[in-house]
Amino acid sequence: MKNRTNAGLSAVDVLSATGEHDVFLKYLSEFDPEGYQILTDPELSDKTIWAPTDEAFAKLRDAPASATPEEIKAVLGFHITPPRDQIRPALGRYPTN
Repeated sequence: MKNRTNAGLSAVDVLSATGEHDVFLKYLSEFDPEGYQILTDPELSDKTIWAPTDEAFAKLRDAPASATPEEIKAVLGFHITPPRDQIRPALGRYPTN
């Protein structure tokens, strides 16, 4: 989700405002707190997040609960572009697989 029209809002602010991405944000804050923190910065609001909706997570039933933390982090990283190392290189890449 590009945040071009909501100056002063972070990517997390925009996703929170939809009311449809709570599960994605919960997993991001739990499994990648540094990545979550990066995306709360309004200066970095030009990132694209292909965030699954809460409805999409509901269709997975218990799949997220049975995934390892590494698998969840990989899924989260897959949904954020550009990779973290292009946002703040010192923090490393979002996992991609």
